[in-house]
This record gives sequence, structure tokens and C-alpha cells, in this order.
Amino acid sequence: MKTKITKEIAQNLNCGLDSYFNPKTDEILSIPNFSLIADEEEFQKAFKADLQKYLKTNLII
Repeated sequence: MKTKITKEIAQNLNCGLDSYFNPKTDEILSIPNFSLIADEEEFQKAFKADLQKYLKTNLII
């Protein structure tokens, strides 16, 4: 299982995504890298649910 999680995170990183892993639930949250986004307001609208989930949980990189 850990190999599958590691591969998924590696693939996400190669695609320019930031990945966060919750070890309690084995959940991976991937969102585009903030530094690659030109329109921050539009980005926050598009990923609002994911960003709120990230902020409410103890996800780690």
C-alpha cells in the first residue's frame, strides 16, 4: 500500500501538483502548486473545497 501511495504522490509532483498525505486516513490531497498560478482568486474558487479540507485536517507533505 505504501508503494502505491508513494507512486501516486510522485506522479502528482511530476505534474506540478503539491500533494498532502493524511496518514490517519491514507488520503492524498493534490492541488496545483500556488507559485504556478497566475490568477490566485480564480485558483482559490476552483479549489475552495480542497483548500478548506487541507486547512481543517492534519495533512502533511
